[in-house]
Amino acid sequence: MEDYENSQMTDAQIRPVNPEETNMTQAAALNLDNHDFAQAASPNPGDYSFAPAAPINLSKAAEPEGTVSLIENFGIFGIASILYGIFFTFCLYKNYVGITLPFFAAATLFYYGYTMQKLGKVIRKDSVFYGACILILSFGTIFTDNGLFIFFNYVGMLLLLVTCLILNFYENTNFRFGSYIAAILSVLLGSIGYLAYPFRSLNLFLSRRTKKDSKGKYIWFGILIAVPLLIVIMALLMSADAVFRNLFNEIFENIVIPENVIGICFMLCLGTLGSYMIIANLSSGQSNAQSESKRIHEPIVAITFTSVLTVIYLLFSFIQIFYLFLGNLKLPEGYTYAQYAREGFFQLLFVCIINLFIVLICIDYFKEHTVLKAVLSVFCACTFIMIASSAMRMILYIQAYQLSSDRVLVLWALFVITILMALVCINIFKADFPLFRYGVVVVSVCYILLSLSRPDTYIAKYNIEASHADNSSGDSTDYYYLLYDLSADATPVLESYGLLESIRGIHDEDRSPEVHFTSSGSDAFDAYTYYYYYDDLLEKGKRLNLRTFNFSRYHAYQIAKSHSDVVKVASEE
Repeated sequence: MEDYENSQMTDAQIRPVNPEETNMTQAAALNLDNHDFAQAASPNPGDYSFAPAAPINLSKAAEPEGTVSLIENFGIFGIASILYGIFFTFCLYKNYVGITLPFFAAATLFYYGYTMQKLGKVIRKDSVFYGACILILSFGTIFTDNGLFIFFNYVGMLLLLVTCLILNFYENTNFRFGSYIAAILSVLLGSIGYLAYPFRSLNLFLSRRTKKDSKGKYIWFGILIAVPLLIVIMALLMSADAVFRNLFNEIFENIVIPENVIGICFMLCLGTLGSYMIIANLSSGQSNAQSESKRIHEPIVAITFTSVLTVIYLLFSFIQIFYLFLGNLKLPEGYTYAQYAREGFFQLLFVCIINLFIVLICIDYFKEHTVLKAVLSVFCACTFIMIASSAMRMILYIQAYQLSSDRVLVLWALFVITILMALVCINIFKADFPLFRYGVVVVSVCYILLSLSRPDTYIAKYNIEASHADNSSGDSTDYYYLLYDLSADATPVLESYGLLESIRGIHDEDRSPEVHFTSSGSDAFDAYTYYYYYDDLLEKGKRLNLRTFNFSRYHAYQIAKSHSDVVKVASEE
C-alpha cells in the first residue's frame, strides 16, 4: 500500500501521511455503490484495484485486467456459466455414454468460444483441429460400451480442451515441451485456487443492484453465516439431549429428499463453478507469466548420465539383435527361445517411456552441445531397438495366448512412442521445432483411430479365428473372457461367428458340461453363466431412453432379445 501511494506522488508533493485522510480513502474504496474498477488507479498499466464488499473483505490486492472484466460482468459470464452448468448436468448426470455427449461437447466449445470473444480474445485457427478432435471423441463414445476407452475419451477431450484454451489465452506459446506440460497442470490444478471468484462476482453483481438504504444484502450475508453455525449447533444439541433429539426426529421423519437431488446439485455446482474457475484462472494473466523454459544448465551433467545409460543400452541392443532378432547365440541353460521371446515386453515399454522423458529433459533444460547431441542420437537409436524388441515379444506372446485389451494398448503405445521419438530426434538438431504441437496431433489422431475402431470387436474376431485354426488342442476358446471381459461391442461378432449358439449346445445331453479355458484351466460353463451374460445386456438395453441412448448397447440388446427363450429357461432352472 505504501509503495502504491508513493508511486502516485511527485517529489514536490511528498508530505507526512494524514491517518484520518487515509481512513477516509479506504472507506471510499469499500463503497461498492460508487465503485468503478475502470477509474481505480494502478501503478502498472492494465492492472486494476479490486475492493470487495465491506462485510466480506475478500482481497485488497490489485486484480489483473482480465479478471476485473470477468468480475464486473457477471451478468454475462456468470449467467453463461449457470446455463452451461444446467446443460452439463442434463447431459452427463448418470449418463456418461449417452447420445447427449456430442451435444455436451458442442456446448462446451460454444461456451468457451463465447467467453473468449467477450474477453476480447481472438480465436486462433489451430482451435479448429482441437474442436474437431473433441467432437469426434464424443461421437465415438456413443458407439462403444468399452469402459476403458470411454474413460480415455473423456480424458482426451479434457486435455484437448485445456491445450486449446492455453493456445488462445497465452500471449506467448513459443515455449518448450516441459512448459506446455506445466501450463496444462497450472490450468487443471491452479483453477482450484479461483473458487472464490464466482461468489465474488455474484457479490458485486448483487451489490450494484441493491439500493443504498436497502439491508437485503446484509440479510443474505447473515444467512450464509448462520447456516454452517446452525448445522454444528444442532448436531451438538441433539447429541446432548434425547428429548430435543426425538422432537426433531419426529419433525423431519416424514420429509423425504429425492435420492437424485444431491447428485444433481453436485453436478450443477461442478459444471457452473468449474467452468467459471477455469476462465477466471486463464483470464487472470497468470498464464502470460509463463515464460519459455531456458536451456541454462551445464551440458556436461547431461552428457555424463546419458553416456552411462547409452553404454548399457548399446550392450542390451547387441543382445536383442543377435539373440532375439537373429537367434544366432546360445540362450542360458534351461531357457527355450519361446520363453525368452515372450517375456519382458512390459518392462521394455516402461524403459522406452522413461527414455522419451530423459531426452525431453535434456533438450529442454541443458545448453546445446555437439557431444550431447551425438550421445542423445545414439540414445534414441537404442530406444528404437528396444521398441522393436518389445513389439516382437508382444506379437509372439499374442500368437501363443491370443489378444486382450492390455496387449492391444501395448502395441498401440509402442507405435505412438516410435513416432514421438522420431519427432524428438528432429528436435535434437532443430531447437525451434514445435515438438509439443506435432506431438499432440500424433497422439490425438492415433488415439482417435484406435478408439473408433472399437478394439473389442477385432479382439473377439482374432481370438475366435485363432481358436478355430488351432485344432491340435481342441476347443481352446476362452468363453469367459469373450463374454465377461469384453464389452457389448463384441456381442455382434460372437453372434456372427455362431459362438453363442455353440455355447447353447454345451447344455445338450450328448455334450460334456466341462469346457476348456485357455486362461483358467477346466471350468464348468453352465446355463447360469449364459443367462447372466444375456441378462446384463437386457438390463442395459431396458435402461436406454432418449437421453441415455448408446448404439453399441442397443445393438447388443436386440441380439439378447433374440435369445430371450434361453434366458427364460435358464432363469426358471
